[in-house]
Parts: sequence; C-alpha cells; structure tokens
Amino acid sequence: MAALRVLHVVPYYENAWAYGGIPRVAAAMAQGLARRGHQVTVCTTDACDASARLPARVEPSSRADVTIEVFPNLSNRLAYHLQFFTPVGLGAYLRRHRSAFDIAHLHACRNLPAEFAARILRRANVPYVLSPNGTAPIIERRFAAKRLFDFAFGRGTLRYAARVLAVTEAERRQLVALGVERGRIAIVPNPVEEAHTDGAPAADFRSRYTTGNGAVVLFLGKLTPRKGVDVLVRALARLPHRDATLIVAGNDMGAGAHADALIASLGLGHRVRRLGLLTGRDRLDALAAADVV
Repeated sequence: MAALRVLHVVPYYENAWAYGGIPRVAAAMAQGLARRGHQVTVCTTDACDASARLPARVEPSSRADVTIEVFPNLSNRLAYHLQFFTPVGLGAYLRRHRSAFDIAHLHACRNLPAEFAARILRRANVPYVLSPNGTAPIIERRFAAKRLFDFAFGRGTLRYAARVLAVTEAERRQLVALGVERGRIAIVPNPVEEAHTDGAPAADFRSRYTTGNGAVVLFLGKLTPRKGVDVLVRALARLPHRDATLIVAGNDMGAGAHADALIASLGLGHRVRRLGLLTGRDRLDALAAADVV
C-alpha cells in the first residue's frame, strides 16, 4: 500500500492518563501507522487532568515519527469536569491544512474537536472513520448536556463517517440500535502498544499492595458508573476464596464514592485496595501482578 497522509483528531492524547483508555488507543494507532511508513499527524487539546495541562509541544513516546499538534482549551476545568473541550485554533488549522490529508480518524463522540474536523473534512471531501469507544449512546451521566449537544450540533459526525469502528460485538449492536448501517461498521479491537509490555516486576507490586498468596483481581480504568465496579465488588463478596484481593486502580470520575460505600457495607475493606490513578510503569506492574483483569 502506498503511504497515506493520516490525520487523527482526539480530545486528549497519550499522556492524559486521567481520561482513561482513549488517549492511549489513539497514540498506539498513530504510532503503529507511522511505523508502517504512513505520514501521521495528531490534532489534540492540552487536556491532561483536573489541575494540569499538556505542554504545547508533546514528543511521542516511541520512535515512530508522529507530528503532534496541541491546541489549548479555553478552560481546563470545563474540559475535565464536563468533557467540554474548546481547542483554540484547531478549526483554523484544519481549514488551512485539510487538503494535506488523505484520510482522518476521529475519536469519541460529542466533542468539539471531532465536530470541527468532521465538518471541515466533509467540505474538503476527505473521508474519515470514527471510533466512538463507547461514547455514542446517551448513557451513564450528564444526559441533559448530551442531548443538548446533539440538538446543537446534530449527529453528523456519526452519520457521515465512512466507517464507524466498534471495539466489540456489544458496541456494534449499540451502533446498529442508533441507526448506523451494518455495512458501515467494522469491529477493530483496541490496540496494545508492544513497546509498553516488557518486563514488569509482579512480585514488587504484590508485596506493596497485597497480603498473603491469594489471587489478585485487578480493575484498571476510569471509575465511572458504566464500568461496573459495583458489580465487581459484589462478585468479590460472593467468592468462596476469602484470600483473594481486589485492586481498583483508576481515576475517579464519578463512581468512587459509591464503590467505597459498597465496600464498607459488605465488610470488604481488608480485601479491596483503591489505588487511584496509575500511570506509566506502575500500570504495567499492576497488570503483571494480576491473576485476573
């Protein structure tokens, strides 16, 4: 295949650990395409976490040659707490450079970066694919805000995508229920960046966070209602093996207090460890230490 000029548009990128998996999915895809010889550009915002922003210039973590354009949000608080991203200069950049791309990949639904990109790319006849990563249905929280966004901007990003990428069969069914034609949906599981999978020491992690030799069950992800941490806690309570330890690792974005109350009510405080957000090597150590993820 001839080399393509590929644009990725994502509201948060690689080092924005607090926002869950989408930043690293986008980074793994961009770096993988670059290693295959494609010319890859990423447009993102400076969203990082509740109190910090990404620097204006971000270097890719691998040797892959990826150009990363970072646009500042008007408000980091709105970005983090309401997922309302307001990238200054992104629209102008896309209008100037839209003819420089053969294809684009947009990430997540109901965000202004994707909306800007979809409209500008359509006018330039540049096709794009969309990865909702679970964000297409109106679920979980902020229902009114999501309906307002759809009313204001429509569902054009989803409607006009050349392909919509589902990560699982369950997400494919969600998309069909939303009216996406079956022929426009492809199942593409989330990628894993191979450079990030080598040699994590499991024993050190176990000695720090567990007692005994029982099984370690790991939850790794954002703590939001749809992730089902409460189901996992109830399942732990029903296990006949009382020496198993549940480690809950992830940034609290709305489900932490409920999980803590449930853990206390079931008397599981000695069997559940809430570690908060893990980044970089700590995340790999947790994965290596786990018997079940």
